[in-house]
Amino acid sequence: MIRVLIADDSAFMRKVLTDLFNQQPDFEVAGTAVNGRDLIEKVKQLKPDILTLDVNMPVMDGLQALAIIMEENPLPVVMFSSLTQRGTDATIRALALGAVDFISKAGGAISKIEPVQDEILAKCRAAAQARVRRTIAASDSKPLTYTPRPLMPTSTEPPKMKRIEVQRRTGLKLGQKPTVKIIPVAPVPPPPVRGSATTGAASKKLVAIGTSTGGPQALQSVVTRLPGNLPCGVVIVQHMPAGFTKSLAERLDSISAISVKEAENEEIIRPGQVYIAPGNYHMRVQPASGGGKKIVLSQEPPVGNHRPAVNVLFDSVAQFRGDLVSVIMTGMGSDGCEGMKKIKAYGGYSIAQDESSCVVYGMPKAVVEAGLADEVRPLNQIAEAIGTNGLYPNNEPVETPQMVLQREMLEESESEEEALMTVLAQAEALAEGYNFEEAISVLNTITGMQSRDERVSEARERYEKGDSGLVNWVDGDIPHLCFPTLIYDT
Repeated sequence: MIRVLIADDSAFMRKVLTDLFNQQPDFEVAGTAVNGRDLIEKVKQLKPDILTLDVNMPVMDGLQALAIIMEENPLPVVMFSSLTQRGTDATIRALALGAVDFISKAGGAISKIEPVQDEILAKCRAAAQARVRRTIAASDSKPLTYTPRPLMPTSTEPPKMKRIEVQRRTGLKLGQKPTVKIIPVAPVPPPPVRGSATTGAASKKLVAIGTSTGGPQALQSVVTRLPGNLPCGVVIVQHMPAGFTKSLAERLDSISAISVKEAENEEIIRPGQVYIAPGNYHMRVQPASGGGKKIVLSQEPPVGNHRPAVNVLFDSVAQFRGDLVSVIMTGMGSDGCEGMKKIKAYGGYSIAQDESSCVVYGMPKAVVEAGLADEVRPLNQIAEAIGTNGLYPNNEPVETPQMVLQREMLEESESEEEALMTVLAQAEALAEGYNFEEAISVLNTITGMQSRDERVSEARERYEKGDSGLVNWVDGDIPHLCFPTLIYDT
């Protein structure tokens, strides 16, 4: 039985929705709320399974109440929204705060429940299965920002890096203090400002993302972490009706380093730009004159009840073969799986969001279970994966001075185990000198660990506190060592 709490300042709407849910064998109305303040108390008292929420309420509006609820007592929320500009903007903010889905009210109110009752029931049943998490407090509801940070200092003096000398044959022993040399390296130029991403071979790359339920919040997490100078374009299909995708694009643009806009027909895809398919339009990408790529929109029939459909986008971008990085994220159903089959057949790269971080593990699950995912990543690592695979032509990384140093460590060591101990010793030496940011940066060069998320997270916390015991901490469990091409601040 799904226990639902109904929040609406209209007595008529509370009655209509109560009757609708009470007629269903799998729903029970736990209670109703008439304003935001009343709602917060009812959520604490009644502990419902899901909440239906109208944005416009007296005393405290729906958005203010939602922010507090998602911080203190998170639960699945389905919003009711008007199709006015103000209504669509509020809906996008609600989805960013953690609402699972929404019902659009044509004409500004639902005067007759029959045309949308099936949609209400379907979305509330799906929402009851969603995973929700605590979000930021209402008092801290500030737009997420990302400032691209150079991998090396950009001062006029050549920056300095620590180099670890590893003893031959015996290697560095646990607890042994490393010998550190200071070596000058050429500075890395500062990244271009927003909108000035370089063109050239790297811009042949394309990133394609598909998502549905839980997508607006997931996109906020991913897009805000992409650098403004990402030297390739990004195309996105988010299942959303007409009138809402423009507000989504505008909100993401306002809080991101990279530029975001709603896609237009025949638009040339440019580096450092994100394009979101408009609601009620399929989006395809086709080659353009001069070797570029362009967006083609159409109102062909829905595919799998979706327009835009992820399968349509993925089918069109598969032709770009190894220059394509595709991402499938949270959402109901399996849209995107068929298109991903073609992407993989043509040699494209695929990333799927993992189950634990999805609001609804449907679309990624279909891709993973079909064996089509090259990587399965939690939400907070997807931007890093896009950067690693999307920045450089043919997936060949451009080595920074730090990466060169790490590679030389590996080449000079007799085993990966010895090289790893060298890197850990380097981080230990930096932490002991209170260079915690540098120590964390060194730890970020270690990937491919078992339980990597927990280990790196704990290591960061320990180094931020000045704890330099990581070398002894990993004794007896030496993971594989490899080097990413891009480090993000997560």
